[in-house]
Amino acid sequence: MKHISKIDINGIPFYVRDYSRLDEAVLRKGVESNNYQISDSLQGLVVVDIGAFIGGISILCAKRGATVYCAEPSK
Repeated sequence: MKHISKIDINGIPFYVRDYSRLDEAVLRKGVESNNYQISDSLQGLVVVDIGAFIGGISILCAKRGATVYCAEPSK
């Protein structure tokens, strides 16, 4: 069975696969460094995240008040 670990990035809990260093790296690049320059408040906005991977940016946008729709075509 594959294991999941909980990490905290900027006060937001995320769950990552223990066997994939990519998960944490992608989250840290997108969320911790605010690589996409996401505003502090997205209240009342709708965000569509196509290619959401493990949902880091989707979760960040939702935490900042947006209604979020996301999809990831890969398993």
